[in-house]
Amino acid sequence: MSLMKTNIKISIVAACLLCNISLANVSVEGDIEKVNTEDKIEAISELDIKLEETKGSYRIEGEKTGQTGLAVSPIRIEKPSKVISAELEGNIDDYVKVSLFDVVLEAVANSHNVKVAREKVRQAQITLDDAYSGYKPTLDAEYRYGRTHKTPGDEDKDDPTKKFNDETFKLQVKQNLYSGGATVNKIKGLEKSLEVSKNRYELAINQEVQNAIKAYFGVVFASQSLNATKANMEMLNKILEIVTVKYELGAASIGDLSSIKASVANAESKFSKTKSKFVESVKYYEYIVGEDFKFTLPYEYEFNTEIEPIESLLELANKQNINIVSYLINIEAEKYKLKSAESAFRPKIDLELTTTRTYDKDIEPEDLYMQDTKEAFITFKYNLYNGGVDTNKMKSVYSAIRELNYKVEEERRKVKWIISNLHQSLKALSR
Repeated sequence: MSLMKTNIKISIVAACLLCNISLANVSVEGDIEKVNTEDKIEAISELDIKLEETKGSYRIEGEKTGQTGLAVSPIRIEKPSKVISAELEGNIDDYVKVSLFDVVLEAVANSHNVKVAREKVRQAQITLDDAYSGYKPTLDAEYRYGRTHKTPGDEDKDDPTKKFNDETFKLQVKQNLYSGGATVNKIKGLEKSLEVSKNRYELAINQEVQNAIKAYFGVVFASQSLNATKANMEMLNKILEIVTVKYELGAASIGDLSSIKASVANAESKFSKTKSKFVESVKYYEYIVGEDFKFTLPYEYEFNTEIEPIESLLELANKQNINIVSYLINIEAEKYKLKSAESAFRPKIDLELTTTRTYDKDIEPEDLYMQDTKEAFITFKYNLYNGGVDTNKMKSVYSAIRELNYKVEEERRKVKWIISNLHQSLKALSR
């Protein structure tokens, strides 16, 4: 019965790790998303895990991105007199016991992968802001000072060479009037790219949560396995002592003694392997949670859960699986990129206004000569041939859309396979 319970626990943990469904309820407010922390805490609490009350967590607001997240007050854990090593010299009772919820918060708060994903969101927002400049005019100022030689002069071909110095100030305004939809479709595509970056940010948080759960339960189960093999080895050693005494008194045969010695040797070998796995799980746990939680020890493993019907699980996964959602948003972004590429086959119209003031530097200051020139142009531009660059660009976008569609179908198949297998295993174990 205890083995069945352990298998059920392991399968449930595997389901938590593999079913990539977000616990976050993300809504977009303004230019950058705001992560609803209360929804995350409520979703985690619905798992009915036996947790101690979490201390030291509070909300913080990102100074620039507007992101809302969880931070954990630094908890300095004193180093035990002896730490856990390959020889298990340390005593695990000296380690501070921590809840799963505290470990998850600490892992997410210290994850550099999450910070990288958050910077990607910021970069996507900046790129989108830059794209809006396509609707605005450009203003350029130019100053020029130099000497000009003209041969022949301006009058006729017999006019001698003219040499003069001049100084020019120029102010130019340009405004695009029509670009075939390139600007609007570029902006819409970048808006979708920003959504993808936000989903990847959430995916990074999700991945760190999964790593924290995996590391936490890895230590818990390795510790339980270590205790079981140690107790078994101690019990067999006591039996060996009894059989040895019986053998010396003639109450047991050499075969009995050899058999129990073989069992003890096997138990010692298994204990050595289990001890090594336990140390490895502790080291991985320390890597995931960071330095502040280095000398802490996971201990929780009992929790209640209900198995939903497989149809509802599959439907939920198709709607909330972050990889599938990101692929679908990417497809929308590529469609806008395709429309932007199609604009290359349409004309472009620009308005250009220029004012220029030129000073003749070859005359006396009192005879200062100044010339003002004002120009206004509407430029019509249409590409007739560029070697098939625009056509190939469209073909590339079409290929990218097909690739993303294949990824969506493959991800759905993988999710269905994983959930179906886990659901079947959990149902079989719970009978």
